[in-house]
Amino acid sequence: DNIIGFEICGENNVYIPAQAIIKGNLVEVSSNKVTHPQKVRYAFQDFMLGNLKNKEGLPVVPFRSAF
Repeated sequence: DNIIGFEICGENNVYIPAQAIIKGNLVEVSSNKVTHPQKVRYAFQDFMLGNLKNKEGLPVVPFRSAF
């Protein structure tokens, strides 16, 4: 499925939309516009849609990483 709602930023701390794919138990997030990823966030902006679900089918709550 096409996962929506992820954003990624580099050293400049400017978030841009990112592609996300599920690989086993992990979600791999990337963007060809970010060469050195620093942080990632999911559905973190107001009124942002996301469609990621856990293995029980429940929606994942918005989050951000802390690197």
